[in-house]
Amino acid sequence: MSVELEKQELRQQLLARRKAISPQELEDAGLAVIAHADTWADLNQAQCVALYLAMGNEVPTLPLIHHLLELGKHVLVPRLGSGIQIGWSQIGSDTILQSVGASWRPLEPDTEVLSGEALGQADCIITAGLAVDHHGVRLGRGGGWYDRALLYKQQQAPIVTMVWPWEVVDTALPAQSHDIRVQGALTPQSLLLW
Repeated sequence: MSVELEKQELRQQLLARRKAISPQELEDAGLAVIAHADTWADLNQAQCVALYLAMGNEVPTLPLIHHLLELGKHVLVPRLGSGIQIGWSQIGSDTILQSVGASWRPLEPDTEVLSGEALGQADCIITAGLAVDHHGVRLGRGGGWYDRALLYKQQQAPIVTMVWPWEVVDTALPAQSHDIRVQGALTPQSLLLW
């Protein structure tokens, strides 16, 4: 089986499991993840954090974003453009989030669109993902957006992927040469760094 086919089968299994997550579990997870993020020394020292706007049954990120803003940190969020374009926007406590069309797209802020190079401002990066293994292999949704976007990061900026606890897997995930590795996983139950 090809690596891409193996990834696609895993994505289907993981997305099916996420369908069972209740609205209450989502709400609780969004709040619980803050306590574990606060234990990340790099995040505490960061002036600028890149973090995504969760959608669907992803661990909610808005509570963490509001928490980081209250701490006085700058927060960058992805701007998807056509889906292959790489852009970012800085978000603030008064930023308006709006739907940009298709239901599969996250909300986007009403602030200025910055180029892909803006990621170089981030001291820490929290990515979306469907699974991550202990070798730092991250399984995303398959579009390659983060693999392209992360080419603009500061070399020393650590990356963690936010997932549900069962999506941190012990077995090695399939990987390709273009897959950028992460340094940990953030879940509503823990922060794991490797």
